[in-house]
Amino acid sequence: RRVNSPGDCDDNGCSIDNLPRVVAFDNDPGLTGSILIPNESSVVLFGDGSNPEVLKSAVARPSALFVTFEDAGRVSSTTTRLRAAFPGTNIYTRAQTRSEAQALKSLGATEVVVESDELARSAPALVFSQSLWGTNATLSVDDINLVRQAAAAASGASLEVVDNVLELYECIDTGVSGPVDADGLVAFIRKSNSGIASDDEILDMESWVRDVVTAPLNPVGFCRVYVRAPALIRRALNDACLLI
Repeated sequence: RRVNSPGDCDDNGCSIDNLPRVVAFDNDPGLTGSILIPNESSVVLFGDGSNPEVLKSAVARPSALFVTFEDAGRVSSTTTRLRAAFPGTNIYTRAQTRSEAQALKSLGATEVVVESDELARSAPALVFSQSLWGTNATLSVDDINLVRQAAAAASGASLEVVDNVLELYECIDTGVSGPVDADGLVAFIRKSNSGIASDDEILDMESWVRDVVTAPLNPVGFCRVYVRAPALIRRALNDACLLI
């Protein structure tokens, strides 16, 4: 049974059976009534989850805290605030790169999930899409749609954007040889004539790619990395494709 208010508890307090085990916060009030939650021991509340006082109003002594914002700056500031407010609580966060993960640990995160390390393990569809792309056989419409849907789910992009990114992937992987690694992406970027002003910008792009792409990328993984890449890298990849 879910507790909706303090009045739902008796004189002896609330038992572990009727307290929510997972409490999530979101600034969108519509999610509190429409989001698909795992079970009756979970609840979504309206509020700023980065504010320790908001969290304390619902959970005075949390067993663990999970910070899931996509913006790296917000993850860092939230981790700092929560560590100060909950010094003895485990804090788990997400990061796009290993360097971001190290910075978050220095701010007080207990463990950090590095998205680039999780790409190949995020869904069975990732493995299937890699096996499809690694063959020279003509893919069926159903196979292509499966890859498109898996890429859209992994990247959070629309199918229209995914279609464009998959075309770019085919441009990079001209031999249909399989996953694209960091060396391949760096070499491809260097073919670009996108008006890059300095060697420093090229080095910055290469550093970002090598930091993020720690394992070869199949089409789905490439879509997920591409939509999170800095605009300069996206432009360089697209421009290099036009030269081929």
